[in-house]
This record gives sequence, structure tokens and C-alpha cells, in this order.
Amino acid sequence: MITMLTYLLHHFLISSSERHPDKTALIFSEKEFTYRELLNGSVRLASYLVGQGFKRGDRVIIYLENSPEAVTAVFGALIAGGVFSVVNPSTKAGKLEYIIRNC
Repeated sequence: MITMLTYLLHHFLISSSERHPDKTALIFSEKEFTYRELLNGSVRLASYLVGQGFKRGDRVIIYLENSPEAVTAVFGALIAGGVFSVVNPSTKAGKLEYIIRNC
């Protein structure tokens, strides 16, 4: 019998944080963020989302510039069981409206 393991994207962050908590995970504008910091921020966001009624399979639009906050939002949505779409903040209103309705 073949057993398939499901390894989701956020599991990478969790396992990396367990193995190398103080290793640099992200560098942005000369500031370094460790796997522990990234995981802690993502778990805080996930907890907040769930506390607000967010359920598995709910959708999140991440409307942020490329930044540590955007990375945290992606992992936070995934840890909460959600699905995310990243939208560039320079997206025009009409296209943004279309994305929001169809994501």
C-alpha cells in the first residue's frame, strides 16, 4: 500500500521554524526576519482571522506591496485554512472590483 503525505506550503514554514528558528528566512530593505519571526507573525494573523469567523476554504485578497507583511499575510491565510490571492496595489479600480467578485 502506498501512503501519500500531504505537505502544504505553510508546512514548509512550520518545519523550517522548528529546525532553524533563528535562521534568516527573509531579507527586506536590509532587515532580516527569522523563520521564528515569520511563523509567529503568521500564526498571530491566522488566530485573528479565525477569531473573526474565518473558516477553512474562505478567501483572502492580499492587497499589499511586496513586503514582509505580504509574506506574513500569505502564510497567515494558509495556516488559517484559507485561500489567498495576491493583488498588486496599483491595480485599477475596475479590475480590482472584477478580481474581488471572482476570487
